[in-house]
Amino acid sequence: MLFDDAPWLLRPDQIIRIIPAIYEHGSWSFHGTAIRGIPLARVWVIEAFIIVGVAASQPFTFVRETPFCERSRCWLDEEKKINTLENFTDAAHFAALKSGDIMPIVAARPKTEGAAGFTRLILKRSPRCTFFCTLRLQDVAVSLDPKGNVTEKTRDLTRDLIIPASLFELIGKFEEFTPTPAIPPPAAA
Repeated sequence: MLFDDAPWLLRPDQIIRIIPAIYEHGSWSFHGTAIRGIPLARVWVIEAFIIVGVAASQPFTFVRETPFCERSRCWLDEEKKINTLENFTDAAHFAALKSGDIMPIVAARPKTEGAAGFTRLILKRSPRCTFFCTLRLQDVAVSLDPKGNVTEKTRDLTRDLIIPASLFELIGKFEEFTPTPAIPPPAAA
């Protein structure tokens, strides 16, 4: 757009040839003053950090949140979320979960219908990994924003706990828990 008959797309070598001219003359202005030289270079550096930062953060988030099986050489990228359990309130259960003991989920109860809070189980596995899967527990608080949209706030109760792959289907059975009906308020006399 700055040069007559300039192509819409430029090859890297063309961009490198144009950069000195844009640096010297600028390509845009702010309040009538052409931005060029060092101020323009600073904008380019900031833009580069943004582009590189976004490009690097996406795979980093995937790698941080997705377990990897060294033996099967695969990511455990199949995820199952189970939202049927009542919140854990027992201090002994919290302590056991923090230490990596999953036995408190055996005593879990179904959440109350329409509950504003519950415990979520997040199972991760890969069909290629027959050795292990992972389990994470989260406390979830549900609320409505001013527009009436449902929002969730989550708090991890555990990190991704490594469990035998054979437990994936068994723990998945918690999905079949049916919510306990809410107790209706007493009728007015």
